[in-house]
Amino acid sequence: MVSELIIDETPLTEPYVPERLLHREGVIKEVASSLKPVMKNRSADNLLIYGDSGTGKTTVIKHLLESEFKDSSVYINCWNVKTRHKILSEILLKLNQVVHGRESTDELARKFEKLTNRRTIVCLDEADQLKDTSVLYNLARSNSAVTLVANNEYFLASIDPRITSGLWLKRVRFKKYTANELVDILKERVTYALKPNVVNNAVLRIIALIADGDARIALQTLHNAAKTSERKNLDVITIDEAKESVKQAKLSKRSYQLSKLSVHERTLYDILERNGKMKSGELYNGYCKLVDYPLQDRAYRANMERLVERGLVVAQGDGKGRMYLVNP
Repeated sequence: MVSELIIDETPLTEPYVPERLLHREGVIKEVASSLKPVMKNRSADNLLIYGDSGTGKTTVIKHLLESEFKDSSVYINCWNVKTRHKILSEILLKLNQVVHGRESTDELARKFEKLTNRRTIVCLDEADQLKDTSVLYNLARSNSAVTLVANNEYFLASIDPRITSGLWLKRVRFKKYTANELVDILKERVTYALKPNVVNNAVLRIIALIADGDARIALQTLHNAAKTSERKNLDVITIDEAKESVKQAKLSKRSYQLSKLSVHERTLYDILERNGKMKSGELYNGYCKLVDYPLQDRAYRANMERLVERGLVVAQGDGKGRMYLVNP
């Protein structure tokens, strides 16, 4: 007889939005207070919500929009909807406007900008995946409160400064979870996902330490460990199953991180992957030859630091002698 440890795997998956958002009270309060003027038909702050993957950005914003701003907000994930035409069409449809599908992008933009009699929150999640950032110009000219969600704070560095200055974005940073915070999150999800006494606190702590502040990886590791234990016909999840799930989670994380890189980050990463170890200056020169509007030096260095922080790239040395290579 196959052992069944999982009651409901949904709470261990990425799309799940819990009723309680643990250890995010501060940013929830900050984001909510910034957007609340919309409820009184007043202008609200435009926001840039940023932070590493697995820090709760999407979960928090989806929870807030659904619970407090359901009738005054539009949520769009730019991973699936990337072009200006598709984004404007999606916004208009969600605002109950007629879209035939034959309109030009400029027609959609004019129609959207005429909606000046209502305050609306427009949230673009995965905003660093936008293929055409000119849609931000339309948003800046509208009566909307714009909320952008991204991993990288600096993805706006290559955008026309006239657009970003028009948005006046207030930045809200989501920090990595601590190991103790991840344990709390895992405990909460376990109560809904697994049978009682299937996993103990020691195993949850190991998973939390492995995840290094990334709730997505922690949940995926626990999910995989539970499924592995079921396949082995075990009654509990042991440390061995947790460790066995680490490699799969790390490979998944790298694949996920690569898929989330901005055009500039991916270009830099691909150059390093092709050429091996490179001096910072050589890397930057090679990058400038491949993109139409390269980042300036400060933004370039910030993007490289982000690649290092994510564990995708290794940095050696300092200053002009700094070297980079892809982390194997």
